[in-house]
Amino acid sequence: ATGTAEPVGRAWNELPEIPKRCQWANFLRNHDELSLDQLTEDERERVYRAFAPDEDMRAYGRGIRRRLAPMLGGDQRRVELMYSLLFSTPDTPILNAGEELGLGDDLRLKERESSRTPMQWSGDEPNAGFSTADPSRLVRPVVTDGPFAFGRVNVAAQERDPRSLLHFVRHAVRTYKANPAFGRGAWTFLSADDPAVLVHRCELDGHSVYAVHNLSCEAKAVQADLPDGLADVFHDTATAYEPIRGGRVHLRPYGYRWLRPRE
Repeated sequence: ATGTAEPVGRAWNELPEIPKRCQWANFLRNHDELSLDQLTEDERERVYRAFAPDEDMRAYGRGIRRRLAPMLGGDQRRVELMYSLLFSTPDTPILNAGEELGLGDDLRLKERESSRTPMQWSGDEPNAGFSTADPSRLVRPVVTDGPFAFGRVNVAAQERDPRSLLHFVRHAVRTYKANPAFGRGAWTFLSADDPAVLVHRCELDGHSVYAVHNLSCEAKAVQADLPDGLADVFHDTATAYEPIRGGRVHLRPYGYRWLRPRE
């Protein structure tokens, strides 16, 4: 909501200690409302303005009843950035069904039901391929209108598109599994000379990996506490970034980079 890294780092640092053999389960959205009851009134209003400006996007006076993609205006760059944060920080990432596609919501449904619409498998089958039943018999209707309608957002179409969110999530999962320090390592926040850039290191069994995230809509070239000799293992877009030299790191708008020492 602020476009700065400080609230993210503060939230992580305020997590209570848990046993070493345990992990937090981290998710961006689930099938309930996104509760904001732990925020101050000013923080809550700022989040509402950014992600749920209309009253019908909110629930129970304390949370947001939208899916992630609509909250971020359907901007795939921002959605990818959020998933990059989810997968590059220790603990267990959780995906709610349909979030790997960027499904929308149906605000005509009451309360939490708005984000519990059926999976959109196909763009040209009845009920988005979810069910062969008469539409009137579905527990909740398929999204049929707007930018998140099943004719536009569905598994079949994203399977065919190598630039789709579905392919991005698969790539993120593979990279996460290939670099276990991201999921199980001890993490440390590193300094950067721009408040919009979040930098952290994860260490496991003597191996370090790094992640850099640009939370703003502007390209950045920042000075960060990063060593030379790092190689990108995952980043936004297909175009390679300049190597990091002397701690100087380049990022596109809403860009992200996962790095590890060159072998």
